[in-house]
Amino acid sequence: MIISNSRNYILVKTRKVGGTSVELKLCDHLEDGDISTYLKEHTGKTNFDRHVTELSTLRKPAWGKRPVRLSEHCPLTRAYRAFGRDVQNHLIVSIDRNPWDLAVSHYFWKTRRFYDAKALPVEEQRARFKKYAFTYFPRSWKRNIWGWYKHRELSHRDLYMIDGVSMVDHHLRYECLEEDVNALGDLIGLPGLSLKGVNAKTVTRPKASRSYQDMYDDQTRDLVAKVAAWEIDAYGYDFEGKNTPTFTPDPRRHDVKEAYFKRHGV
Repeated sequence: MIISNSRNYILVKTRKVGGTSVELKLCDHLEDGDISTYLKEHTGKTNFDRHVTELSTLRKPAWGKRPVRLSEHCPLTRAYRAFGRDVQNHLIVSIDRNPWDLAVSHYFWKTRRFYDAKALPVEEQRARFKKYAFTYFPRSWKRNIWGWYKHRELSHRDLYMIDGVSMVDHHLRYECLEEDVNALGDLIGLPGLSLKGVNAKTVTRPKASRSYQDMYDDQTRDLVAKVAAWEIDAYGYDFEGKNTPTFTPDPRRHDVKEAYFKRHGV
C-alpha cells in the first residue's frame, strides 16, 4: 500500500497483478510525509528505503482501540481507520487481472517455495493446479472467522470495497498496465509515468503454461467463474481473454465512504 499525501492518492495493492512494479515506480516520486509499506525483497533497489514505514511503528489507535497497522496487501478500510478524514479525498487506485490468468499465476507463485511446479509434466501441473484451486480459492468458514489462508484467496475485491461497493476511482488493468499507469501519471501530476525498465518479480511460470487456458478443465474453469463472478461482471473478463476489460467508477462510492466514516465516528 502507498498513501501519498503529496499527490493525494492511495494505492490498494492486490496480488499477482504487477502491483510491485507499480509500487516501486510510484515510490520513486514519494515525498516526505508519504507512506509506503515494507517490501523486504526490494529495499535498496530504488529510493524506496526512504519511505518505508515498518509495520510495527505505524499505529494511531483511538482510545480503547487496538493499534492500526498497514501491510503490503491490507484493505483500504485500514488506511481510513488509521488516518480518517485526512485521506478521505485521496484518489483510490487499484489493479485487477483476468481471473483465469490470475489463478494460474497465483498457483505458480504460491507453490514456488515448496516444489518446482514449472519442472513438472504439463498433466501433473494441471492436476496440482486443480487441487490447489479447489483447496484455496473458494471462501470457507475458516477463512471468514480466522482468516485461514486469506493470502491465497483469488478474489481481491474486499481490499478496495466497503459494504460491497468498490471505492476505486482509477483502475489499472493488468492487460493494459502501461496505458493505465500513464493515465494515472496524468491524474497525480506525473505526466509520462511509465513502467518501462521495471520488472519486480522473476518468472515462475513455465513456457508450457504460457497459455493459461491449457491449465483448465471444465470444473476448474467453472470454479474460477464462480469465485470471481463480481470481477468478471464488473470488468467484462472472458475465459479466452479476447475482451479488453473496462472500468467505470461506482457512483455510490462517495456516499458509502461518508456513511463508513460516520458509522466509525470519524
